[in-house]
Amino acid sequence: MDPLPPEVTDRIIDFLWADRASLRSCALTCRSWLPASRFHLFRTLRIWSREAFDALIHKSCIPETAEMFRFVQHLSIRERSGSFAHLVPHILVNKLPNVTSIDIHDFSVWAVSPDAGFFSILSRFKGVKALELRNVQFSTIHEMAILLCSFPSLSRLSLHSCNLIGDLLGPPVHLPPLRTLSLTHLTVDAGSMGIVTSELFLEWLLQTPTTRTLQTFKVVTGYLANVMAISGILTRLIHGLGDTLRAITISLSTSVDGVAHVYLERPPNNLPPL
Repeated sequence: MDPLPPEVTDRIIDFLWADRASLRSCALTCRSWLPASRFHLFRTLRIWSREAFDALIHKSCIPETAEMFRFVQHLSIRERSGSFAHLVPHILVNKLPNVTSIDIHDFSVWAVSPDAGFFSILSRFKGVKALELRNVQFSTIHEMAILLCSFPSLSRLSLHSCNLIGDLLGPPVHLPPLRTLSLTHLTVDAGSMGIVTSELFLEWLLQTPTTRTLQTFKVVTGYLANVMAISGILTRLIHGLGDTLRAITISLSTSVDGVAHVYLERPPNNLPPL
């Protein structure tokens, strides 16, 4: 019996992307199955504990293991135990040349007081286009802005339960000047509305090229009382966006009516008053 064409076996292996045990078996079956299996096995690098981070440092020094880092496309960092997220860029920036997306959970930027070198290293992740921040705490709007602007190719941003702790104004003097930010997709949930609806963040965002590049804007606002309080800020933000905007999604949750979902898809010049 003739072997199946590589296009067929690769497609079959694609369906196993979440089954790591089967992927490992496929990788060991024959040489032609190795590339597709390896692609899914090493596509995501998860560092979810201090113990995992310490083990990764050791593995990165082993040539055979270090070779696998070049297959990583998504980096997932979650501080479930111990503080280490601020050390990851220093250790891995030169080992992950093909990373295109990063998610960071449970990280307090203000607690580690990163210096200018930290943000400078982030700027070397030149291929990162998508960033998800979940339960990340900042000390100032300026600190948050400089982190976002550190990624030179960032176009997709998701903020979930992010907040500010400390003085909203005084930017740390040791941080470098802000670079530009050109987002095409922005998603914000109710837990991050305190940041997004602040005057400081709004003024900064409206001064970036994002106003001329944003295509989709999604907001999950939470309870209706909260929506009424922030409607003015959201209106200013939407009206400040340019003609690249194609879709706005606003989900409103109330204790009475459940979820009210509003989806608009039309040129921004034709958007009705909010």
